[in-house]
Amino acid sequence: MGVGYQRMLGDSSFPTLNGYAPQPYLVNWSTVAFVKPNESSWQLRYDYNFAGMGLPGLKFMTRYLRGSGVDRGRNDLDQNVESERNIVLGYVVQSGPLKDVGFEWRRIDVKTRYGNGKASGADYEENRLITTYTWKF
Repeated sequence: MGVGYQRMLGDSSFPTLNGYAPQPYLVNWSTVAFVKPNESSWQLRYDYNFAGMGLPGLKFMTRYLRGSGVDRGRNDLDQNVESERNIVLGYVVQSGPLKDVGFEWRRIDVKTRYGNGKASGADYEENRLITTYTWKF
């Protein structure tokens, strides 16, 4: 179980170079990113490794992130709220010709609300299938 908090300070979003995702530097980096001017965000996260149940390589993660206080420079937009929910189930092959190949299913639900009336923003849902390979030197 984990809890994270992040506060952005300044008049602009967190800078990135050509869309590079600065994951190691931001606690709440995710699909939404939570990097807007003066945004405060927090997350609640749960991870589980199934190795203790005799299923090495199988992992589960779920988290909820919420950001608020985004400064858009207009008073009618100062109540922006963003939230994201993730469910991740992954497996890394432990032996054989596919050893270290990983497969992951990631479910992402994003909701945004703008202004005092909390009008709907760019809500979306995604399902991603990801394949990875760990190269050991």
